[in-house]
Amino acid sequence: MTALALPSAAGAYLYWANEEGDTIGRSALDGSGVNQSFLTGASGPGGVAVDGSHIYWTNEGANAIGRANLDGSDRLPNFITGAKKPIAIAVDGNFLYWTNGENSTIGRANLDGSGVNQSFITGLSVPLGMAVDSAHIYWVNFSVTNSIGRANLNGTGVNQSFITGTSFPRGVAVDGSHIYWTNYQNSTIGRANLNGTGINQSFISGGLGHALYGMAVDGSHLYWSDAEAGTIGRANLDGSSASASFITGADNPAGLAADGLPVPASPPAGGPPVVTTPPTPVHCIVPNLTGRKLKGAKKKLRAAHCKIGAVTKLKGASAKTSKVAKQRPKPGKALAPGSKVSVTLSA
Repeated sequence: MTALALPSAAGAYLYWANEEGDTIGRSALDGSGVNQSFLTGASGPGGVAVDGSHIYWTNEGANAIGRANLDGSDRLPNFITGAKKPIAIAVDGNFLYWTNGENSTIGRANLDGSGVNQSFITGLSVPLGMAVDSAHIYWVNFSVTNSIGRANLNGTGVNQSFITGTSFPRGVAVDGSHIYWTNYQNSTIGRANLNGTGINQSFISGGLGHALYGMAVDGSHLYWSDAEAGTIGRANLDGSSASASFITGADNPAGLAADGLPVPASPPAGGPPVVTTPPTPVHCIVPNLTGRKLKGAKKKLRAAHCKIGAVTKLKGASAKTSKVAKQRPKPGKALAPGSKVSVTLSA
């Protein structure tokens, strides 16, 4: 696999998006040196990606893609603009890819930020996670199809149901042998061969957390985020030695990225066709809001195509600092787009 040069193992890191804290966190791959505010000033970051030169992240609140050097310098929060509630992001040797949550598309641009195409692939269904390898782009369809989608790197060969039977998948990652994903509803990690065979929806299960979001992989380990617990989990590539609290203290962690795998090369740019798959109907899939501040709850609802409903404050509760204690309807329920979710805030 041709790749960009990556930092040495001694300088390799794990990165995560602190969605409510508006920061990008970082640690060494062994979990040491945790810095929850490695990059500050993000705006609802949902996804993060890394190559041999830069860190990239999605700014859902600013409808933009950010970029910084690997040491955190030269931060450009509006490196690419015009996105539509961007959530997940991935990078290969020539291009950046991101998912637009508002219109369920995949955007693409050159690594220097030029050649932006916000509708490179269309017809997705609440694409909350994505990954890329040397041959394909992968994404999760959190709503309607409840599946993992795949397409060729030039945007052709779109298959919205490449892997089915998932349980509201949120994050996805890929290495040289397998594709991995988080099943939000039943709190498991799934795995399949790169050709879509050998599907195991419970490759890792039990004690992983309750709100599994992002997914990343390096040459030795799998990583996942638990937004509700504020933790990053880790397991060996064979699924053994799973630890749900490998890193703690994150603030609603979402997307993850890890050094340690070559950044896949991609074919030269050359004006690949825009795929015009008919749009997939969008639903409001009620997210789990418990334990989140009202601001973060609203962000989650927007990403899930829902709206905030009645806000009830228990005695002493504050709309700015208190957290959601109850919600109605319950998480996981599929409703019409724009449906309202009522919350109760506790002191």
